[in-house]
Amino acid sequence: MKVEKASTMSAPADGFDFIDQLTHELVESAAAKKAHKTRAALEIAVAQILAADGYHALKVADICARAGVGHGTFYRYWKDTESATYDTLTHFMAAIRQNRPRPERSADLYARILAGHEYYIEVYRRNFGLMRCLFQLADQVPKFAELDAAQNLQLAKRVVSAFERSGEMGPWPVHADEKLVTALSCITAVDGSLRMIFNNAELESIDRQRLAATFSNLWFRAFCGKDADAVGLHLVRRSEIGQPEE
Repeated sequence: MKVEKASTMSAPADGFDFIDQLTHELVESAAAKKAHKTRAALEIAVAQILAADGYHALKVADICARAGVGHGTFYRYWKDTESATYDTLTHFMAAIRQNRPRPERSADLYARILAGHEYYIEVYRRNFGLMRCLFQLADQVPKFAELDAAQNLQLAKRVVSAFERSGEMGPWPVHADEKLVTALSCITAVDGSLRMIFNNAELESIDRQRLAATFSNLWFRAFCGKDADAVGLHLVRRSEIGQPEE
């Protein structure tokens, strides 16, 4: 297997702030129709309230006041706050996929996984309120649970496929269902860890590059039975990311 260094990746991903992105798109849409700009302003208001206060604090009157439109304007676009939240969070999840780093063809598997984790950590940090809201609703509202499950299943299948193509799969997992469950376990481990880290002041100081490397090695151990460097792939070492404080 040909090995390339992680530097074959494009520029480091800094993530993005979804509300800032929506605001920028609204500013840049000067030539758009009024209805489009009004809906965009309402979506920004929905995202701001969800991020700051959560789904259960979302009220039509507050959304319209923040967007600077009349109360009835909201109902031209959504029937209730649940549908507005669903559209906004679906848009957010699509933005996560669209903004993720695109690896160069020569990048090795570890480089791609590491870059993906670095990006996702920053997205989580910069959009923590929306991420928290998304996971809360997945536990409470069937519509959001289905959306979350579908996204995770799609990602898990891509992860399995990537490891299978690498030719470095370990003796276990063997069967398709074992591989899929392993991938789902890796994904939920990352989400659960980030939810705890960014909701705990004592953990927020964890080095984010080291965190991304830790997640990446956990995935390699799960699928290959050994660390990434043991299969000849590039590994971010302690000397490169700094030694932990004693």
